[in-house]
Amino acid sequence: LQSIIRRLVVQAPGALAAMLAATLRRSAAATLPRAATIAAPRSAPAFLAASRALATGPASGGAVSDELLEKLSTLSTQSLIDGLWVMGWPTSFIEGARPLAKGMKCAGRAVTLNFVPQRPDIAADKPAGVDSPEYEAFELCGPKNVLVMSSVGPWESVGGDIKFLRLQQLGLGGLVTDGSVRDTDEILGYGFPVFSYSTTPKQGPAAMQPWECNGVIECGKVAVRPGDAIIGDQDGVVVVPASHAQQVYDIAHGREEIEVIIKQELMKNPGPPGKYYPFKPPIKKESPLGKLLDTKGVKYFSTSAFSGRRHFSSVPATMKAAMVRETGDAGVLKMETEVPVPSLNDGQVLVNNEFAGINFIDTYHRSGLYARDLPFVGGQEGGGKIAALTPKAEAQGFKLGQRVAYSILGTYSDYSAVPAAKLLPVPDNVPMDVAVSCVVQGLTAHY
Repeated sequence: LQSIIRRLVVQAPGALAAMLAATLRRSAAATLPRAATIAAPRSAPAFLAASRALATGPASGGAVSDELLEKLSTLSTQSLIDGLWVMGWPTSFIEGARPLAKGMKCAGRAVTLNFVPQRPDIAADKPAGVDSPEYEAFELCGPKNVLVMSSVGPWESVGGDIKFLRLQQLGLGGLVTDGSVRDTDEILGYGFPVFSYSTTPKQGPAAMQPWECNGVIECGKVAVRPGDAIIGDQDGVVVVPASHAQQVYDIAHGREEIEVIIKQELMKNPGPPGKYYPFKPPIKKESPLGKLLDTKGVKYFSTSAFSGRRHFSSVPATMKAAMVRETGDAGVLKMETEVPVPSLNDGQVLVNNEFAGINFIDTYHRSGLYARDLPFVGGQEGGGKIAALTPKAEAQGFKLGQRVAYSILGTYSDYSAVPAAKLLPVPDNVPMDVAVSCVVQGLTAHY
């Protein structure tokens, strides 16, 4: 088993390796001391536990890129809560997790640790020393991780200065718990943000034991999966599901932009906020807020989804695009920064492009060998995330934030209006540049 564990740690992706290794270590701890009496009564529970694990769902719900994590860190926890509310998701505010000091903020991917109430047999069976689940969790942590520790009670200690010294050495991005911490002065000196219910002088092991690393946990009445984005500020801590993190960001960012416009308008023309705020989708064009956004050149599109969930997104009025205003050599392809963002017809979506494919046929269009009306945006292969969508497109199952690739003319731009029928959903495990390169090239190879 130890040999298998070592191979897993080397060969398997980080989080998966840790989970597999943790399961095997616990099986080893439960069974190896009894290897000589394999039929002993206590060998059965270890087998049953392993079988039971096969019936559970995956612990992690997806991956959050460094780029997306950085974007999420720029938003307030209030905006993120609003984004999830618009989507119809349950609250993701970790109750009781408060910053240990003023000004603390955190943003990182969750590494989870679950504590269970103290029991002598559990304490005896738990891997000891460096193999303990808590130290296993510690070693998965770094600057872009937040350690989320689920306590058995608000006043129980999840750790103090000696244990957390290791987290300081690893450059932890943050610690969140619905329990308490001790040795407060020392922990504040470690420099990483801490969000807890309170502080306490109590010893944790008297009340609870760390039992599982990187499983799905409940912390502050909220489910947390390994890899979820954890964002904390002075108002508390919010869990952003990794599987829908891009969609949450798109909605929350759009709402923040609109709130800035509302506040500026109320400062300029004092009056009751109720004229514009609070707002929820759909924003009607003829409403005071719709008219205000139109005067500011802010494009917005909102719908009530057929599924009953509400969606909202906003995009800028202009974008960058590589334009061709006259045919010729490569020099006629010019980057422009004030190109109008395409408007949508029903049945289309607006894609925020991450990649555009470069194909030989693009030179035919640019040189004039294949005639096109001037001016035009170059390219015919692109992909990214849906930034806005119309009711017909939504009825076909597409969602804000969904990853898609496509082939239409005019993809050398920040945004493209794409008919839903031409969209190709991109699985999370396929890089967007690979997906985009497969559209035209794939058709060529196929036919």
